[in-house]
Amino acid sequence: MESPYWRPCDADGSNCHCDLRLELMDCAETYSASIVMKLQIALSIAVTLGATGILTFRLLFRGQKLVDYRGGRPQPQPILSMYILGITFNLLRMLHAIFLLTEVVQSKIVRSFLFDLSWQFGFGTFAAYLIGIASAVFDSNTVVTRGWKFSQSLVTKIGVAFLVLPVFTNNCCSVLIGYFAEKNNPQLADIFTRLLYTFWSCYCFALSSCVLYAGFGLIRLLDSHLRAVIDGRQYDVFKTGRVKVRIIMTVTVLCLMAFFLLLVVYMACKPIIQASVPFNIIICIIWNFAGPIATFFIEITFLLDPKMLKGPTFSATGSTFGQRSDETTIEIRGSLIDANKLPGAQYLQRGHELKVYNQSQSSMSSDVKQLMYQ
Repeated sequence: MESPYWRPCDADGSNCHCDLRLELMDCAETYSASIVMKLQIALSIAVTLGATGILTFRLLFRGQKLVDYRGGRPQPQPILSMYILGITFNLLRMLHAIFLLTEVVQSKIVRSFLFDLSWQFGFGTFAAYLIGIASAVFDSNTVVTRGWKFSQSLVTKIGVAFLVLPVFTNNCCSVLIGYFAEKNNPQLADIFTRLLYTFWSCYCFALSSCVLYAGFGLIRLLDSHLRAVIDGRQYDVFKTGRVKVRIIMTVTVLCLMAFFLLLVVYMACKPIIQASVPFNIIICIIWNFAGPIATFFIEITFLLDPKMLKGPTFSATGSTFGQRSDETTIEIRGSLIDANKLPGAQYLQRGHELKVYNQSQSSMSSDVKQLMYQ
């Protein structure tokens, strides 16, 4: 028996609409949605091959490590982890579309779980970027950014929480949605759908806020280095790194906030949206194209400068660049800096300006390695 949850029909049963997360066939939207999902499969294949090629090149030919064992414990490299999470996301989205197009898997529990699981990996991609840019700020030998209130341990815990919490909260909801839909209990299925989208809305809003906060912190770090370097190769390095941070931060925040708004609207107006072919197809286009398009822009951003494919990994020690100057100037208005926490440096403070003299001559270059190479 067909459930009104995933295929609501008119009173005479002549005009049915699909919940395109769970069902595709024998609906008013079938033809248009099939085209959208076939295009999504093609786009997912393309961006997955691109990301796989970049990741393979870095691991095999540039000697980058997926896991760093410095400090005596394994630490996954955030930007390389972004590639793996992004690849997994696109593969799962492609698999979900194939299941709907071929009907090889009829279980609504599996379809609901797979649909939501894919977005957990997409969300995890942005969470890994949060950990990455926060680590770049904390790993810097010279920077104590104005207004940065959190410890590295706390930021790491926040990033891990964004990776783990959706697994527990959202998977339970998605499984129960499919279960109650199959049991022909649309009321309970709808309740857990609203609960699921409430979780996602909160996560998207919180992560976008954290990415903005950490991203602007890293941009301030790069700006301080740009003020210290007049021209030359290092200037181009920092300038390109700043552009990359801004682009990826913008893509991340736009995606997360767009999904936040979409989730709120869909949660509030699901019956109206599902009963309208144009609205249903618009939602289908957003669900299916947003991920591959975001993946494409992030890949292009990382490839803006061929220097990023060289050896160093996400680290703040060592450098492959020449040091134009061993003096770094950092604005510290409104900040209190403990000079003892600036290793390998001598300092001179004049008013609101702190001049840091790096004995290792590697600090500024290493501060943006993750931007240029990751």
